[in-house]
Amino acid sequence: MSARKNVQSGFQQDSDVYITYEDQQKINKFARQNAKMDDLKEELKIKQNELKNLEDASDEIVLLDEDAKIPYHIGEVFIYEDLEKTQVYLLVIVYSLIVLLR
Repeated sequence: MSARKNVQSGFQQDSDVYITYEDQQKINKFARQNAKMDDLKEELKIKQNELKNLEDASDEIVLLDEDAKIPYHIGEVFIYEDLEKTQVYLLVIVYSLIVLLR
């Protein structure tokens, strides 16, 4: 009776599974591409979050006075610039991220 169940299910417990070299190469290629896709999805999330933060910052800068010095972070230092230069800087970064995300 148990032999009949194994035949019906298509699985034999004592059988060895043989994978050809070509099949193993396809499995490995799929695994690499799947890992790369996961990495790219994570990078996309990070870039989208960065874009959202920059757009929010750009919206906040619009509310400031014309003569205000605005600090922004580059590397390990803060640089103080006037409103117009900071807006141009943010627009360049936002547009470069938009191009990168497309």
